[in-house]
Amino acid sequence: MTLALVTGASGFLGSHLVEALLASGYRVRCLVRRTSSLSWLAPDRVELFYGAVTEPAALAEAARGAELIFHLAGVTRTLRRADYEQVNAEACGLVARAAAASGARRILLVSSLAAGGPSAAGRPRREEDPDAPVGPYGLSKLRGEALLKAQAGRTAWTILRPSAVYGPRDASFLLLARFAKRGWAPAIGGPAQPLSLLHARDLAEALLAAAACEGAAGRTYYLAHPEPANWESIARLMAARMERRVRRLRIPRWGVRAAGWGGRAGALLSGRTDPLPADRLRDLLAPAWVCDPARAREELGFRARVDHEAGFAETIDWYRAEGLL
Repeated sequence: MTLALVTGASGFLGSHLVEALLASGYRVRCLVRRTSSLSWLAPDRVELFYGAVTEPAALAEAARGAELIFHLAGVTRTLRRADYEQVNAEACGLVARAAAASGARRILLVSSLAAGGPSAAGRPRREEDPDAPVGPYGLSKLRGEALLKAQAGRTAWTILRPSAVYGPRDASFLLLARFAKRGWAPAIGGPAQPLSLLHARDLAEALLAAAACEGAAGRTYYLAHPEPANWESIARLMAARMERRVRRLRIPRWGVRAAGWGGRAGALLSGRTDPLPADRLRDLLAPAWVCDPARAREELGFRARVDHEAGFAETIDWYRAEGLL
């Protein structure tokens, strides 16, 4: 029975992957911090190793004997840019070293479409396109990929760049859901920004497909549902699930910038994490965030199965069950 190590196992993406691995017959080892909630894991079915991806000793211990290492731990929003560099970039090098030292067969890194950067209007981003990240988050993910490749030694690697991932256990779309509940579908001034999406269970299936494909070694893949959406269309799907009618709420582009700096100021004063930091809000002003999943379909046999209507209905149901709406 193959032993797989998952970093970030207690989080949104990691917990969905752990479930998929267990269902597929893997032995699963989870690297979690001592402060992490284990409510989305089944501690009696997995091995728990405590530590952080920034701690070489903890990584070395957790990687020992693992054939596959799924590296999902990362930071998506923070007030300190140094956190992006430390967790999203430098930790990739540490994970790669631990994998190489332990003799792991493959590292599978969950990076991001942000590492490639936004797409041009009307043309989805493809793997052969030059990378052009636009903010500290995307830059840190791209640097993490480079460090992983440089430090992996003889251990093979596969990099997966998902588009915006959503689903139960994640609050990234909660603000939009709250707008929809109040009867508004936000639309930023100018042409609607096309957006690729991927449900968390589909990402987990893509990781399993990549792990099972020897030809995926040394390859990078964009992952997305083949049908893009936009912020207004997502809000309308959410509203329909809540049996609400919505009206378009036009937000000028300068309003996005103002919200970013206002949110940062509020977060600094309160000491809380900004839910929409300025560096990520700038992403809303790009022409498009669309990627082409053709390579993953052709080489991995992967195709996203959860459509947007069903996926966001499930997400809204989870928000309600958790008392978030």
